[in-house]
Amino acid sequence: MAMLEEKRRTSEIQDNVYYEYYIYLYSSEIERTANTSGWVAALELVNKALEKSDDERLLELKKAVIYNIGVIYHNKFADFFNKQDYEKAKETVLEGLNIVPDDRKLKNDLKTLEKTSPSS
Repeated sequence: MAMLEEKRRTSEIQDNVYYEYYIYLYSSEIERTANTSGWVAALELVNKALEKSDDERLLELKKAVIYNIGVIYHNKFADFFNKQDYEKAKETVLEGLNIVPDDRKLKNDLKTLEKTSPSS
């Protein structure tokens, strides 16, 4: 990335070429990060990429990352909920909502928990 920044700074490449490489490099790194460090780390990286470009491809990638985080927390929630471990289920869904506060699945999980568990 440093070499790309330098080529842009010295006008060796045009802005449109710079952004194509920028998006490609960040997209690749976000995918690698998701596979090695998890989706939350990938979300941090995609947010960093969006600081310089609001390209539609990065925005779509962010949506996919957020969706995957929601799925992971929903599945953890469901596992605890099905074991009737409502305390852990609530902790899990609240942790997920702290990361992806607009996730519909997790909001519904919390409503389900509130209806089912007397201690919620």
